Amino acid sequence: ELAEHGDDRSIPLFVHAAREAHTFQLRRMAYERLEVLGSFEDLDRYDWLTQQLERNNTRVCKLRKWYVSRLIELDDARARPLLEKEGRVRGRRSSCMQEMIQHALAQLPAPPPAE
Repeated sequence: ELAEHGDDRSIPLFVHAAREAHTFQLRRMAYERLEVLGSFEDLDRYDWLTQQLERNNTRVCKLRKWYVSRLIELDDARARPLLEKEGRVRGRRSSCMQEMIQHALAQLPAPPPAE
C-alpha cells in the first residue's frame, strides 16, 4: 500500500528500497514510485539502472526492456556500451527491443575519444 500511496515524505524509504530490497521486483517497485513522485535527487538513475540490468541476468526480454527503455530515456552517452551489448544479444533475451535499441544508438552522441 505504501508503494501506491507514498508521498514526498516517503522518498527516503523508496530510495533505500530501490538500493537495498532483497528482490528485483521490490527494487523496481520502489524505483517506479520515485518516478511517480519525480524525485531522484538521492538516487543516480544511470548507475541504478545499469547495476540492476547487470545484476538481473533474466532472459525474459520484457523485463530487460523495462531497464533498457529507462536508460534510453536518460539520453546519456554513457549508456552506449551497455545498449550495444544488449543489441548484440540475440534470441528471446533481446528480441522485443532490437528496433528500440538501434534507434536509440542512432540518436545518442558518440562517446568522447579515448585520451
